[in-house]
Amino acid sequence: MQLDAVTIKDLDIFTGEGTSSVYQYLNLTTTNQGAEALYQFLQKPFTSIAAIQQQQQLLQAIHQALPVWPTAITNGTVMVIEKYFETYFENYAPHPSALAVAWYQLVHKGDYSLIQYSVEHCWQFVNGLHTLAQVLEKEPNQSKAHQWSQQVLTITQSTHMEAFLQATPAQRKNGYWVLHYGHTIKNNWRNKLQQCIQLFAYIDAMCSLAKAQVKYSLTLPTFLDEPLPYIQAQNLQHFLLPNAVGCSVELSPQKNFLFLTGANMAGKSTFIKSLGIAVYLAHIGLGVPAKHFRLTLFEGLLSNIHVADDLQRGESYFFNEVQRIKKIVSRVQNQHKWLILIDEIFKGTNVQDAMKCSTSVIEGLQKKSSSLFVTSSHLYEIASFVQQFPNIQCKYFETFVNNDQFSFSYQLKDGVSNDRIGYSILKREGVVNLLNEL
Repeated sequence: MQLDAVTIKDLDIFTGEGTSSVYQYLNLTTTNQGAEALYQFLQKPFTSIAAIQQQQQLLQAIHQALPVWPTAITNGTVMVIEKYFETYFENYAPHPSALAVAWYQLVHKGDYSLIQYSVEHCWQFVNGLHTLAQVLEKEPNQSKAHQWSQQVLTITQSTHMEAFLQATPAQRKNGYWVLHYGHTIKNNWRNKLQQCIQLFAYIDAMCSLAKAQVKYSLTLPTFLDEPLPYIQAQNLQHFLLPNAVGCSVELSPQKNFLFLTGANMAGKSTFIKSLGIAVYLAHIGLGVPAKHFRLTLFEGLLSNIHVADDLQRGESYFFNEVQRIKKIVSRVQNQHKWLILIDEIFKGTNVQDAMKCSTSVIEGLQKKSSSLFVTSSHLYEIASFVQQFPNIQCKYFETFVNNDQFSFSYQLKDGVSNDRIGYSILKREGVVNLLNEL
């Protein structure tokens, strides 16, 4: 599924307000390499249902393995190994005599201590990875988890490394053992261990997703292999909001356009982002924050939520909004399935222009049954125009006002809202009184 840079920013995939982002929430990795592997993985949602289902199965396999997941592999462990390859030590023979060992321990005490420390961390890393491979080896032969296990075992079951792993705690304190494997690791195993570190980085990233699926109680979505787009969500919540109120929605070829109204702060933007993030999570093979979620595979997802002007290029807010709509129109022409999310369409111009532009765009887009559209608007006046199209469903978020105090249910309701609370907010915050005192 395709996402451009604007959509990635709109949906807070990698950066968000404060420190909240989808990446931050999913990043439960234990190593820096794992965090980077996760970052790269999240940039490429899958493009086939088969790949998504394989990823879902992988995360389930990892989840089952979590009780025996090796805890000895930490970011510090990997850093020690990588640092070891770059550190100079006083040279010695790969098979030192007892006298040579004693001499090295005495004369090069600092080097010996660092070698012993690094070799022990290397043993912890290789042993943990080997244990993990043995667990994942039980998965079906064609699964990605089983393939990982074979890659690891091919390295760790080589004759020399197998002997290294079989060392007892007492042996690992023996001076000859320390210096012998210190030399072997540094001079013979560098490429093997770097392969293992790279492999574990990806495993660490996938383990992070499996942990996140449990931590946030995500539900695996069901993908439908249908020619036209479809989404059905029950109790869908915003992934980045704790204790978010859930909403239910269905978008189908017959009702492929959702027109949203409601007062500011009522929940329109939050809902639009909730839907976009859920579809994104589904396409990376992860669960979604909903009770049930069914959807088709989408070619791509485009949003128009946080448009801004560009002072350096001399481009106004409205001009950039038009360019964004132009890109959306060009994408949906290809007859592939797209999900289009537009928040507060044409808010960058005067009301009359906005109404004319909005009705033109909505009338054009609603023709494309090959895509799904969600747009919110503050222009309640165009509701009567929108309602003439049988494939456009109108829903709104309700606002309750009592003595200039506002409350919101954050629930989607059928129909069109005409709530206008802008002046009430201005009055409640004391701005009207301040103006009267000028």
